[in-house]
Amino acid sequence: MSNFFLSTAYIYPVCPLSFNHARMFVITDVYSRYEKLKGNSVYFPIATHFSGNTAQHIAAHFSELFAMPDQLDKSDATYRLFTHFYKLPPDTILSFTDPLQILHYYNKETIQELTSLKINADYKHQYTTEDRDFSAFVEAIILKYQEKGLLVKNTKGDLSLQYENEVWRESARILIDATEYVHPRQKNTVLSAVNNIRSDWSLLRDNGYGAMFNNQIVDPMFDSELFMIFDLYIRFRDRFPDESHHPKDFFHGLFERLSSGGEPANDLEAMIIEWLPCRHFIAEEHLRNWLAKKAHAESVLLAKMYQTPKYTILGMGLLDGRRMSASKGTAILSKDLIETHGGLNARLIMLLQGGHLSKDFTYDAQLTDRVGKMVRKFTRHAAKVKSVLTETPGKKPEKIIELEDKIITNIESGYLRNALILLLDTCPKIFSYPSPTEAYFLTELYENYIERVFAPGALSRHEA
Repeated sequence: MSNFFLSTAYIYPVCPLSFNHARMFVITDVYSRYEKLKGNSVYFPIATHFSGNTAQHIAAHFSELFAMPDQLDKSDATYRLFTHFYKLPPDTILSFTDPLQILHYYNKETIQELTSLKINADYKHQYTTEDRDFSAFVEAIILKYQEKGLLVKNTKGDLSLQYENEVWRESARILIDATEYVHPRQKNTVLSAVNNIRSDWSLLRDNGYGAMFNNQIVDPMFDSELFMIFDLYIRFRDRFPDESHHPKDFFHGLFERLSSGGEPANDLEAMIIEWLPCRHFIAEEHLRNWLAKKAHAESVLLAKMYQTPKYTILGMGLLDGRRMSASKGTAILSKDLIETHGGLNARLIMLLQGGHLSKDFTYDAQLTDRVGKMVRKFTRHAAKVKSVLTETPGKKPEKIIELEDKIITNIESGYLRNALILLLDTCPKIFSYPSPTEAYFLTELYENYIERVFAPGALSRHEA
Protein backbone atom coordinates (compact mmCIF):
# COMPACT_ATOMS: atom_id res chain seq x y z
CA MET A 1 0.00 0.00 0.00
CA SER A 2 1.21 3.50 -0.84
CA ASN A 3 -0.12 7.01 -0.39
CA PHE A 4 -1.98 8.28 -3.43
CA PHE A 5 -2.92 11.96 -3.44
CA LEU A 6 -5.02 13.19 -6.35
CA SER A 7 -6.81 16.45 -6.86
CA THR A 8 -8.84 18.58 -9.22
CA ALA A 9 -9.55 22.25 -9.81
CA TYR A 10 -11.14 24.40 -7.12
CA ILE A 11 -14.88 24.94 -6.89
CA TYR A 12 -15.66 28.52 -7.99
CA PRO A 13 -19.12 29.18 -6.48
CA VAL A 14 -20.76 32.04 -8.35
CA CYS A 15 -23.47 29.95 -10.04
CA PRO A 16 -24.86 26.40 -10.02
CA LEU A 17 -22.61 23.48 -10.90
CA SER A 18 -22.65 22.82 -14.64
CA PHE A 19 -22.64 19.39 -16.25
CA ASN A 20 -18.98 19.83 -17.27
CA HIS A 21 -17.79 20.81 -13.81
CA ALA A 22 -19.79 18.08 -12.09
CA ARG A 23 -18.42 15.55 -14.58
CA MET A 24 -14.88 16.62 -13.66
CA PHE A 25 -15.53 15.76 -10.01
CA VAL A 26 -17.19 12.45 -10.91
CA ILE A 27 -14.21 11.44 -13.07
CA THR A 28 -11.78 12.39 -10.30
CA ASP A 29 -13.86 10.33 -7.88
CA VAL A 30 -13.71 7.30 -10.20
CA TYR A 31 -9.91 7.47 -10.27
CA SER A 32 -9.84 7.97 -6.50
CA ARG A 33 -11.96 4.87 -5.97
CA TYR A 34 -9.93 2.92 -8.52
CA GLU A 35 -6.71 3.63 -6.61
CA LYS A 36 -8.39 2.45 -3.39
CA LEU A 37 -9.43 -0.73 -5.21
CA LYS A 38 -5.75 -1.26 -6.08
CA GLY A 39 -4.93 -1.11 -2.38
CA ASN A 40 -3.59 2.43 -2.10
CA SER A 41 -4.30 4.84 0.73
CA VAL A 42 -6.02 7.67 -1.15
CA TYR A 43 -6.51 11.34 -0.34
CA PHE A 44 -9.01 13.34 -2.42
CA PRO A 45 -9.54 16.86 -0.99
CA ILE A 46 -12.29 19.32 -1.83
CA ALA A 47 -11.89 23.09 -1.67
CA THR A 48 -13.54 26.31 -2.80
CA HIS A 49 -11.95 29.36 -4.40
CA PHE A 50 -13.35 32.61 -2.98
CA SER A 51 -11.62 34.91 -5.42
CA GLY A 52 -11.99 37.29 -8.33
CA ASN A 53 -14.65 39.93 -8.76
CA THR A 54 -17.50 38.04 -10.44
CA ALA A 55 -19.50 37.81 -7.21
CA GLN A 56 -19.02 41.53 -6.67
CA HIS A 57 -20.28 42.34 -10.15
CA ILE A 58 -23.38 40.18 -9.64
CA ALA A 59 -24.04 41.74 -6.23
CA ALA A 60 -23.62 45.27 -7.59
CA HIS A 61 -26.07 44.51 -10.38
CA PHE A 62 -28.68 43.16 -7.97
CA SER A 63 -28.16 46.10 -5.59
CA GLU A 64 -29.02 48.45 -8.41
CA LEU A 65 -31.91 46.30 -9.60
CA PHE A 66 -33.47 46.04 -6.13
CA ALA A 67 -32.92 49.68 -5.19
CA MET A 68 -36.57 50.40 -6.00
CA PRO A 69 -38.53 47.18 -5.36
CA ASP A 70 -41.79 48.57 -6.65
CA GLN A 71 -40.12 49.17 -10.02
CA LEU A 72 -38.30 45.85 -10.27
CA ASP A 73 -37.52 44.96 -13.89
CA LYS A 74 -38.23 41.22 -14.01
CA SER A 75 -37.19 41.12 -17.66
CA ASP A 76 -33.61 41.98 -16.66
CA ALA A 77 -31.28 39.35 -18.18
CA THR A 78 -29.39 38.59 -14.95
CA TYR A 79 -32.59 38.39 -12.92
CA ARG A 80 -34.11 35.99 -15.45
CA LEU A 81 -30.91 33.92 -15.45
CA PHE A 82 -31.18 33.39 -11.70
CA THR A 83 -34.95 32.93 -11.52
CA HIS A 84 -35.70 31.00 -14.72
CA PHE A 85 -32.51 29.08 -15.46
CA TYR A 86 -31.05 28.63 -11.99
CA LYS A 87 -34.60 28.37 -10.56
CA LEU A 88 -33.89 30.41 -7.44
CA PRO A 89 -36.80 31.87 -5.51
CA PRO A 90 -36.92 35.68 -5.57
CA ASP A 91 -36.47 35.85 -1.76
CA THR A 92 -33.14 34.08 -2.05
CA ILE A 93 -31.95 36.42 -4.79
CA LEU A 94 -32.74 39.42 -2.59
CA SER A 95 -29.79 38.39 -0.37
CA PHE A 96 -27.45 38.39 -3.37
CA THR A 97 -26.75 42.08 -2.97
CA ASP A 98 -23.94 40.81 -0.72
CA PRO A 99 -21.22 39.04 -2.75
CA LEU A 100 -20.31 36.77 0.15
CA GLN A 101 -23.90 35.52 0.27
CA ILE A 102 -23.55 34.42 -3.34
CA LEU A 103 -20.27 32.61 -2.66
CA HIS A 104 -21.49 30.86 0.47
CA TYR A 105 -24.83 29.91 -1.10
CA TYR A 106 -23.32 28.22 -4.13
CA ASN A 107 -20.52 26.66 -2.13
CA LYS A 108 -23.13 24.91 0.04
CA GLU A 109 -25.26 23.95 -2.97
CA THR A 110 -22.24 22.51 -4.82
CA ILE A 111 -21.19 20.37 -1.86
CA GLN A 112 -24.75 19.02 -1.61
CA GLU A 113 -24.72 18.09 -5.30
CA LEU A 114 -21.33 16.39 -5.03
CA THR A 115 -22.56 14.25 -2.15
CA SER A 116 -25.65 13.32 -4.21
CA LEU A 117 -23.30 12.22 -7.00
CA LYS A 118 -21.46 9.98 -4.48
CA ILE A 119 -18.25 12.01 -4.68
CA ASN A 120 -16.14 10.43 -1.94
CA ALA A 121 -13.96 13.46 -1.12
CA ASP A 122 -12.67 14.67 2.24
CA TYR A 123 -15.58 16.91 3.22
CA LYS A 124 -14.38 16.97 6.83
CA HIS A 125 -11.44 19.17 5.80
CA GLN A 126 -13.24 21.06 3.05
CA TYR A 127 -12.16 24.70 3.11
CA THR A 128 -12.54 27.97 1.26
CA THR A 129 -9.70 30.33 0.45
CA GLU A 130 -11.08 32.58 3.17
CA ASP A 131 -9.17 30.27 5.52
CA ARG A 132 -7.10 32.25 8.01
CA ASP A 133 -3.78 30.87 6.72
CA PHE A 134 -4.32 31.01 2.97
CA SER A 135 -2.89 34.51 2.48
CA ALA A 136 0.25 33.48 4.38
CA PHE A 137 0.59 30.48 2.07
CA VAL A 138 0.29 32.64 -1.06
CA GLU A 139 2.65 35.26 0.36
CA ALA A 140 5.33 32.61 0.93
CA ILE A 141 5.09 31.57 -2.72
CA ILE A 142 5.36 35.14 -4.00
CA LEU A 143 8.37 35.81 -1.77
CA LYS A 144 10.08 32.70 -3.16
CA TYR A 145 9.56 34.10 -6.65
CA GLN A 146 11.08 37.34 -5.42
CA GLU A 147 14.11 35.52 -4.00
CA LYS A 148 14.66 33.93 -7.39
CA GLY A 149 14.45 37.26 -9.22
CA LEU A 150 11.22 36.31 -11.00
CA LEU A 151 8.99 39.00 -9.47
CA VAL A 152 9.19 42.03 -11.77
CA LYS A 153 7.36 45.18 -12.88
CA ASN A 154 5.57 44.74 -16.19
CA THR A 155 5.06 47.33 -18.91
CA LYS A 156 2.05 48.69 -17.00
CA GLY A 157 4.20 49.25 -13.92
CA ASP A 158 2.42 46.46 -12.03
CA LEU A 159 3.98 43.53 -10.21
CA SER A 160 4.07 40.41 -12.33
CA LEU A 161 6.03 37.23 -12.89
CA GLN A 162 8.78 37.15 -15.47
CA TYR A 163 7.24 34.49 -17.68
CA GLU A 164 9.28 35.68 -20.64
CA ASN A 165 12.48 34.66 -18.85
CA GLU A 166 13.67 32.03 -21.32
CA VAL A 167 15.56 29.98 -18.69
CA TRP A 168 12.41 29.72 -16.59
CA ARG A 169 10.26 28.95 -19.64
CA GLU A 170 12.61 26.18 -20.68
CA SER A 171 12.46 24.65 -17.19
CA ALA A 172 8.65 24.58 -17.52
CA ARG A 173 8.97 22.88 -20.93
CA ILE A 174 11.32 20.26 -19.48
CA LEU A 175 8.88 19.58 -16.65
CA ILE A 176 5.98 19.16 -19.06
CA ASP A 177 8.03 16.85 -21.28
CA ALA A 178 8.72 14.61 -18.28
CA THR A 179 5.07 14.56 -17.21
CA GLU A 180 2.55 11.87 -18.15
CA TYR A 181 -0.59 13.08 -19.90
CA VAL A 182 -3.47 10.67 -20.44
CA HIS A 183 -3.45 11.74 -24.10
CA PRO A 184 -0.30 13.14 -25.85
CA ARG A 185 -2.36 15.91 -27.45
CA GLN A 186 -2.89 17.39 -23.99
CA LYS A 187 0.83 17.90 -23.53
CA ASN A 188 0.95 20.01 -26.70
CA THR A 189 -1.98 22.10 -25.45
CA VAL A 190 -0.13 23.03 -22.25
CA LEU A 191 3.20 23.52 -24.07
CA SER A 192 1.54 26.01 -26.40
CA ALA A 193 0.18 27.93 -23.40
CA VAL A 194 3.64 27.93 -21.78
CA ASN A 195 5.19 29.42 -24.92
CA ASN A 196 2.56 32.14 -25.14
CA ILE A 197 2.15 33.30 -21.56
CA ARG A 198 3.40 36.87 -21.02
CA SER A 199 4.57 39.05 -18.16
CA ASP A 200 1.93 41.73 -18.77
CA TRP A 201 -0.46 39.75 -16.57
CA SER A 202 -0.64 41.81 -13.36
CA LEU A 203 -0.23 39.92 -10.10
CA LEU A 204 -2.32 42.23 -7.89
CA ARG A 205 -5.67 43.97 -8.17
CA ASP A 206 -7.61 46.53 -6.14
CA ASN A 207 -11.00 44.82 -5.94
CA GLY A 208 -12.67 41.46 -5.58
CA TYR A 209 -11.84 38.65 -3.20
CA GLY A 210 -8.69 36.64 -2.73
CA ALA A 211 -5.45 36.23 -0.86
CA MET A 212 -3.62 39.40 0.19
CA PHE A 213 -0.10 40.56 -0.60
CA ASN A 214 1.24 44.03 0.21
CA ASN A 215 -2.33 45.04 1.19
CA GLN A 216 -3.66 44.23 -2.27
CA ILE A 217 -5.67 41.31 -3.59
CA VAL A 218 -3.80 38.61 -5.50
CA ASP A 219 -5.28 37.89 -8.91
CA PRO A 220 -6.94 34.45 -8.73
CA MET A 221 -4.68 33.13 -11.47
CA PHE A 222 -1.67 33.68 -9.18
CA ASP A 223 -2.88 32.31 -5.85
CA SER A 224 -3.68 28.71 -6.67
CA GLU A 225 -0.96 27.07 -8.80
CA LEU A 226 0.31 25.08 -5.80
CA PHE A 227 -2.90 24.82 -3.77
CA MET A 228 -2.46 21.05 -3.47
CA ILE A 229 0.17 21.74 -0.80
CA PHE A 230 -2.36 23.83 1.11
CA ASP A 231 -4.84 20.94 0.79
CA LEU A 232 -2.43 18.79 2.80
CA TYR A 233 -1.67 21.57 5.26
CA ILE A 234 -5.40 21.91 6.05
CA ARG A 235 -5.72 18.15 6.50
CA PHE A 236 -2.91 17.91 9.05
CA ARG A 237 -2.83 21.41 10.62
CA ASP A 238 -4.95 20.57 13.65
CA ARG A 239 -2.75 17.61 14.53
CA PHE A 240 0.24 19.91 15.02
CA PRO A 241 -1.16 23.26 16.21
CA ASP A 242 2.15 24.45 17.69
CA GLU A 243 3.96 24.05 14.39
CA SER A 244 1.31 25.98 12.40
CA HIS A 245 0.96 28.77 14.98
CA HIS A 246 3.06 31.16 12.89
CA PRO A 247 1.92 30.31 9.34
CA LYS A 248 4.20 32.84 7.57
CA ASP A 249 7.28 31.27 9.14
CA PHE A 250 5.94 27.78 8.60
CA PHE A 251 5.26 28.22 4.88
CA HIS A 252 8.58 30.00 4.31
CA GLY A 253 10.38 27.03 5.84
CA LEU A 254 8.20 24.49 4.04
CA PHE A 255 8.98 25.96 0.62
CA GLU A 256 12.67 25.97 1.47
CA ARG A 257 12.43 22.21 1.94
CA LEU A 258 10.13 21.64 -1.03
CA SER A 259 12.43 23.48 -3.40
CA SER A 260 15.63 21.87 -2.12
CA GLY A 261 14.37 18.36 -1.40
CA GLY A 262 15.82 18.67 2.10
CA GLU A 263 14.63 16.81 5.19
CA PRO A 264 11.50 18.16 6.94
CA ALA A 265 12.15 20.43 9.90
CA ASN A 266 9.09 19.41 11.95
CA ASP A 267 6.28 16.87 12.16
CA LEU A 268 3.75 18.92 10.17
CA GLU A 269 6.23 19.36 7.30
CA ALA A 270 6.98 15.64 7.46
CA MET A 271 3.30 14.72 7.18
CA ILE A 272 2.77 17.04 4.18
CA ILE A 273 5.89 15.81 2.43
CA GLU A 274 4.93 12.19 3.07
CA TRP A 275 1.86 12.68 0.84
CA LEU A 276 3.57 14.62 -1.95
CA PRO A 277 3.50 14.74 -4.88
CA CYS A 278 -0.08 15.05 -6.02
CA ARG A 279 0.06 11.88 -8.13
CA HIS A 280 -2.79 12.71 -10.53
CA PHE A 281 -4.31 16.10 -11.29
CA ILE A 282 -7.54 16.39 -13.28
CA ALA A 283 -8.76 19.61 -14.90
CA GLU A 284 -10.75 20.92 -17.84
CA GLU A 285 -9.08 22.05 -21.05
CA HIS A 286 -10.17 25.69 -20.65
CA LEU A 287 -7.70 25.94 -17.72
CA ARG A 288 -4.71 25.54 -20.07
CA ASN A 289 -3.28 28.98 -19.16
CA TRP A 290 -3.54 28.17 -15.47
CA LEU A 291 -1.90 24.78 -16.14
CA ALA A 292 0.92 26.60 -17.93
CA LYS A 293 1.37 28.78 -14.84
CA LYS A 294 1.29 25.66 -12.69
CA ALA A 295 4.10 24.14 -14.76
CA HIS A 296 6.15 27.32 -14.31
CA ALA A 297 5.50 27.30 -10.56
CA GLU A 298 6.41 23.66 -10.00
CA SER A 299 9.52 23.86 -12.18
CA VAL A 300 11.11 26.56 -10.00
CA LEU A 301 9.53 26.09 -6.54
CA LEU A 302 9.37 22.30 -6.17
CA ALA A 303 12.13 19.71 -6.35
CA LYS A 304 11.50 17.06 -8.99
CA MET A 305 10.28 14.52 -6.43
CA TYR A 306 7.37 16.83 -5.49
CA GLN A 307 6.27 17.79 -9.02
CA THR A 308 2.94 16.45 -10.28
CA PRO A 309 3.72 13.39 -12.47
CA LYS A 310 0.36 12.84 -14.21
CA TYR A 311 -2.44 14.99 -15.67
CA THR A 312 -5.79 14.27 -17.23
CA ILE A 313 -7.14 17.29 -19.12
CA LEU A 314 -10.80 16.87 -19.90
CA GLY A 315 -12.53 17.81 -23.11
CA MET A 316 -15.61 20.00 -22.76
CA GLY A 317 -19.25 19.17 -23.31
CA LEU A 318 -20.99 21.05 -26.12
CA LEU A 319 -24.64 22.07 -26.17
CA ASP A 320 -26.13 23.42 -29.39
CA GLY A 321 -22.64 23.67 -30.83
CA ARG A 322 -21.27 25.78 -27.95
CA ARG A 323 -19.28 24.86 -24.87
CA MET A 324 -21.53 24.63 -21.85
CA SER A 325 -21.43 27.58 -19.48
CA ALA A 326 -23.68 27.81 -16.44
CA SER A 327 -22.78 31.49 -15.98
CA LYS A 328 -24.09 32.22 -19.49
CA GLY A 329 -27.18 30.06 -19.16
CA THR A 330 -26.00 27.65 -21.85
CA ALA A 331 -25.45 24.47 -19.86
CA ILE A 332 -27.11 21.39 -18.47
CA LEU A 333 -27.12 21.94 -14.71
CA SER A 334 -26.02 19.17 -12.42
CA LYS A 335 -28.86 19.81 -9.96
CA ASP A 336 -31.47 19.43 -12.71
CA LEU A 337 -30.05 16.04 -13.71
CA ILE A 338 -30.00 14.91 -10.09
CA GLU A 339 -33.56 16.08 -9.42
CA THR A 340 -34.88 14.38 -12.57
CA HIS A 341 -32.88 11.15 -12.62
CA GLY A 342 -31.39 10.73 -9.15
CA GLY A 343 -27.76 10.98 -8.11
CA LEU A 344 -26.69 7.53 -9.33
CA ASN A 345 -28.12 7.86 -12.83
CA ALA A 346 -26.86 11.45 -13.10
CA ARG A 347 -23.38 10.15 -12.27
CA LEU A 348 -23.62 7.47 -14.97
CA ILE A 349 -24.98 9.94 -17.54
CA MET A 350 -21.84 12.03 -16.96
CA LEU A 351 -19.53 9.05 -17.29
CA LEU A 352 -21.18 7.69 -20.43
CA GLN A 353 -21.04 10.97 -22.40
CA GLY A 354 -18.33 11.30 -25.02
CA GLY A 355 -15.41 9.01 -25.83
CA HIS A 356 -11.86 9.54 -24.62
CA LEU A 357 -11.70 11.92 -21.66
CA SER A 358 -9.47 14.35 -23.55
CA LYS A 359 -11.98 14.99 -26.34
CA ASP A 360 -14.81 17.50 -26.54
CA PHE A 361 -18.22 15.91 -26.92
CA THR A 362 -21.75 16.90 -27.87
CA TYR A 363 -24.20 16.37 -25.02
CA ASP A 364 -26.52 13.47 -25.85
CA ALA A 365 -29.91 14.17 -24.25
CA GLN A 366 -31.27 10.78 -25.34
CA LEU A 367 -28.65 9.10 -23.19
CA THR A 368 -30.62 10.02 -20.08
CA ASP A 369 -33.37 7.52 -20.95
CA ARG A 370 -30.94 4.88 -22.18
CA VAL A 371 -28.98 5.01 -18.92
CA GLY A 372 -32.10 4.28 -16.86
CA LYS A 373 -32.95 1.26 -19.04
CA MET A 374 -29.34 0.05 -18.96
CA VAL A 375 -29.19 0.23 -15.15
CA ARG A 376 -32.50 -1.60 -14.72
CA LYS A 377 -31.40 -4.34 -17.12
CA PHE A 378 -28.05 -4.65 -15.38
CA THR A 379 -29.50 -4.90 -11.86
CA ARG A 380 -31.86 -7.68 -13.00
CA HIS A 381 -28.84 -9.46 -14.47
CA ALA A 382 -26.81 -8.92 -11.26
CA ALA A 383 -29.65 -10.42 -9.19
CA LYS A 384 -29.73 -13.48 -11.49
CA VAL A 385 -25.95 -13.84 -11.13
CA LYS A 386 -26.18 -13.77 -7.33
CA SER A 387 -28.93 -16.38 -7.34
CA VAL A 388 -26.70 -19.03 -8.94
CA LEU A 389 -23.24 -18.31 -7.53
CA THR A 390 -21.34 -21.00 -5.67
CA GLU A 391 -19.14 -20.94 -2.59
CA THR A 392 -16.61 -23.21 -4.29
CA PRO A 393 -15.78 -21.32 -7.44
CA GLY A 394 -12.83 -23.17 -8.86
CA LYS A 395 -10.68 -21.52 -11.49
CA LYS A 396 -11.56 -18.04 -12.76
CA PRO A 397 -12.93 -18.35 -16.32
CA GLU A 398 -10.72 -16.97 -19.06
CA LYS A 399 -13.58 -14.84 -20.45
CA ILE A 400 -13.85 -12.98 -17.15
CA ILE A 401 -10.07 -12.51 -16.92
CA GLU A 402 -10.09 -10.99 -20.41
CA LEU A 403 -13.01 -8.70 -19.57
CA GLU A 404 -11.36 -7.43 -16.41
CA ASP A 405 -8.11 -6.78 -18.29
CA LYS A 406 -10.06 -4.73 -20.84
CA ILE A 407 -11.84 -2.79 -18.07
CA ILE A 408 -8.51 -1.95 -16.39
CA THR A 409 -6.89 -0.95 -19.70
CA ASN A 410 -9.77 1.38 -20.53
CA ILE A 411 -9.74 3.00 -17.08
CA GLU A 412 -6.00 3.62 -17.17
CA SER A 413 -6.01 4.96 -20.72
CA GLY A 414 -8.87 7.45 -20.22
CA TYR A 415 -11.74 5.50 -21.78
CA LEU A 416 -14.02 5.37 -18.75
CA ARG A 417 -17.10 5.16 -20.97
CA ASN A 418 -15.80 1.99 -22.64
CA ALA A 419 -15.02 0.39 -19.28
CA LEU A 420 -18.51 1.17 -18.00
CA ILE A 421 -20.21 -0.19 -21.12
CA LEU A 422 -18.23 -3.44 -20.74
CA LEU A 423 -19.66 -3.77 -17.24
CA LEU A 424 -23.22 -2.59 -17.74
CA ASP A 425 -23.94 -3.85 -21.26
CA THR A 426 -21.39 -6.37 -22.50
CA CYS A 427 -21.27 -8.59 -19.41
CA PRO A 428 -25.06 -9.15 -19.24
CA LYS A 429 -25.04 -10.10 -22.94
CA ILE A 430 -22.13 -12.55 -22.64
CA PHE A 431 -23.27 -14.07 -19.35
CA SER A 432 -27.03 -14.15 -19.81
CA TYR A 433 -27.05 -17.66 -18.31
CA PRO A 434 -23.99 -17.78 -16.05
CA SER A 435 -22.68 -20.98 -14.53
CA PRO A 436 -22.18 -21.05 -10.73
CA THR A 437 -18.43 -20.55 -11.21
CA GLU A 438 -18.96 -17.66 -13.62
CA ALA A 439 -21.48 -16.18 -11.20
CA TYR A 440 -18.95 -16.22 -8.36
CA PHE A 441 -16.34 -14.26 -10.29
CA LEU A 442 -18.89 -11.97 -11.94
CA THR A 443 -20.18 -11.01 -8.49
CA GLU A 444 -16.61 -10.17 -7.48
CA LEU A 445 -16.12 -8.15 -10.67
CA TYR A 446 -19.32 -6.17 -10.16
CA GLU A 447 -18.64 -5.48 -6.50
CA ASN A 448 -15.16 -4.23 -7.36
CA TYR A 449 -15.88 -2.08 -10.42
CA ILE A 450 -19.59 -1.21 -10.22
CA GLU A 451 -20.09 -0.83 -6.47
CA ARG A 452 -16.60 0.36 -5.47
CA VAL A 453 -15.59 2.44 -8.51
CA PHE A 454 -18.22 3.51 -11.05
CA ALA A 455 -21.66 3.37 -9.43
CA PRO A 456 -21.54 3.17 -5.63
CA GLY A 457 -24.90 2.06 -4.31
CA ALA A 458 -26.14 0.48 -7.54
CA LEU A 459 -26.03 -3.11 -6.32
CA SER A 460 -27.10 -2.37 -2.77
CA ARG A 461 -30.01 -0.27 -4.05
CA HIS A 462 -31.28 -3.22 -6.02
CA GLU A 463 -30.87 -5.60 -3.09
CA ALA A 464 -32.80 -3.27 -0.84
